[in-house]
Amino acid sequence: MGNTATKFRKALINGDEVLACQLYESNLQFKESLDPNSTYGESYQHNTPLHYAARHAMMRLLRSFLLIKDGNPNKRNVHDETSLHLLCMGPQIMTSEGALQPRISRPYEDEQRRADCLQIILTWKGAKLDHGEYETADVNAVDKKKNTCLHYAAASGMKTCVEVRIRCSGEMLQPNKTQNETMYEQAHSSQVERISNLEEMLQQVLTQQITSQKNMQKLGASSSSSTSSPPRTKPVPITSSQQVMVKPSEYFSGDPDHFGEFLLRCKLVFKRAPQLYATSFTKITYFVSQLKGDALK
Repeated sequence: MGNTATKFRKALINGDEVLACQLYESNLQFKESLDPNSTYGESYQHNTPLHYAARHAMMRLLRSFLLIKDGNPNKRNVHDETSLHLLCMGPQIMTSEGALQPRISRPYEDEQRRADCLQIILTWKGAKLDHGEYETADVNAVDKKKNTCLHYAAASGMKTCVEVRIRCSGEMLQPNKTQNETMYEQAHSSQVERISNLEEMLQQVLTQQITSQKNMQKLGASSSSSTSSPPRTKPVPITSSQQVMVKPSEYFSGDPDHFGEFLLRCKLVFKRAPQLYATSFTKITYFVSQLKGDALK
C-alpha cells in the first residue's frame, strides 16, 4: 500500500487525474485508509490531498473527498491557503509546484472544470456547529498575502468562477494590498484598447478614401470622352453657427473616468453640425484632433 500511496501523491502533484483516480479506485484498502485532510508534510508546503485535488480541478476526487471521506475545504497549508484558494488560482498563477502546463492550451475547458468544482465546494456541509448550523466553506478566508479566493479568480481572468463566487454571497471584491495597482493596470489596458480600436477604424476609413479616389479617377477618365456631362450638385454652404468648436480645456487627456463625458461632447458636436461631419473620416479626424497628452501616446 505504501507504493500506491507514493504513486497517488505524485499523480496528485503532477495533475494526472486519470492515474490518480485509477490508483484511488483500484485499491480498496488504500481508499478506505486515505485521509484527504492529512498533510503531506513540510516538504509539500503542508498541502493535503484535498488541496492538490482542488489545485488541479480533479472533480471526481474532489467530490469523493468532500462527500464520502469527510474532507474539509477549510484546512490550510503553510501559506494559509485553503482548497478554494488553490482552485481559484487557475493555471496561470505560479505556486511552489509551478504553473499547470497541461491545461494552458485549453483555458475554457479548465475554467469550466474549476467553476464546477467551485459549485461542489460551495454546497459542502461539514460538522454541526453550536447554533445548529453546519460548517460551510469559508469563502472569505485570507491567506498570508491578504488574498481571498475571489482575488485569485479575478486575477486569473476566470469570469465564470468570479460570477459563481459572487452569486454565492452577493459580495463584491474587497481591495487587498495590490488592488490599486490592479485597477490602474485594468484602466490603462482599457485605454490602450480604445486607442488601438480608434487607430484601426481610422486606417479602414483611409483605405476606403483611397479606393473611392481611384474609382472616381476611373469614372472621370471614362466620362471625359462623352459629349455631355452630368449636372454637378452644389455643395451646401456651412454657416458659422455650424462650426462647433471644443475648447482646449475640454480635450481628452487619457483619464478613463472622463472618457464617457468626452464621447458625449463629440456626439453633440456631430449632431449640431451634421453636414460638416457627414463621413466617418471627418468624425474620426475631429476625434483624434481633440486628444492630447497620454491619450496620444
